[in-house]
Amino acid sequence: KVRAQTRPGAPIPLLQTFRDLIRERGGWYEGLFGRSLGALVAKDVVFAAFKFAVFDACRDSLLTSFPGARGDGLSAFGVSLAAGAIAGACGALASQPLDTTFARIETVPGDDGVFGTARTIFQEDGPAALYAGARTRAIFAAALLAIEFAIFEALRDQFNVSRDDFAFALDALATAVAAAPASPTSALGGGG
Repeated sequence: KVRAQTRPGAPIPLLQTFRDLIRERGGWYEGLFGRSLGALVAKDVVFAAFKFAVFDACRDSLLTSFPGARGDGLSAFGVSLAAGAIAGACGALASQPLDTTFARIETVPGDDGVFGTARTIFQEDGPAALYAGARTRAIFAAALLAIEFAIFEALRDQFNVSRDDFAFALDALATAVAAAPASPTSALGGGG
């Protein structure tokens, strides 16, 4: 995406861009996924885990503290905004060391992997360096998730979808995954 945005002249076909990246970065994995895929996935998993857990806890706590907000659309919207903002800030702060590690892997030559790079940052620059840019990221995530969760909750309420409906869908998905064959060939009747 960045390459397409920054290269002057006529757009380069997507397959040509992939070929260029693979050649320049020294292999298909590095070319297509970059050196920092592990840090990116780890950062996003931590962020997602925190945002959902913190949102649910904050929302439930706020609704317990202000029970009148349950029936009032505007108050419920405010609860979702507040819980979303807190969840966004907490998710950003929890995942910030991995975000810093991700940025270092992408910008500094000499890849030591996720843990090696984090250790290098810690040893060379101190523990505070793992939180470089945390304030800005937390504010951005708080604003973004406040809006995201408030809209999600408003639409969920508008379409009368309960939290139990989501739990039912996740239970069905878990059952389907558990019942899935061990390998693609066993699903076709082959060995596996």
